[in-house]
Amino acid sequence: KMNKNNFQKNFKVSSGRSNVSTQDINELARVMSKQSRFNLDPKIKKYSTKIYKKWLQNSLFENYAYDFVLSLKENRMVGFCSLIKKEKALRIDLIGISKKYQNKGIGSALLREILSKYPGQKIIVGTQANNLAAINFYINNGFRPYSFIQIFHKHT
Repeated sequence: KMNKNNFQKNFKVSSGRSNVSTQDINELARVMSKQSRFNLDPKIKKYSTKIYKKWLQNSLFENYAYDFVLSLKENRMVGFCSLIKKEKALRIDLIGISKKYQNKGIGSALLREILSKYPGQKIIVGTQANNLAAINFYINNGFRPYSFIQIFHKHT
């Protein structure tokens, strides 16, 4: 796992967009879509990566995200965390780490970085109830469950 000093030696945290390539976006979109509810729905599954690619692009370049941070390794984006404004709170909207760099503490480092920018601000996050890895990640980073909702959709 990455401690703060080790992370700073090996990775760079940035709020800039200049180092983001289409290849980086495509890689993160593929990884993020694998755990997604979109990937679980047989009628949407084939579009799951496209959905995440557009979501990342909108967050990075179209001002969809209220704020975001990137993790860079050798000038390549290997991690991403974004916030959106939700009524009186900020919501972690997306977080993803390239497959090669998962389970090394990068997600926690990105989360710490973005949380440190908003001391005292209420910050919420949502994830699928069956995504135990994400639930444990958020609990290990100090979040606590306070409600569970089920989202349904209908294909027409």
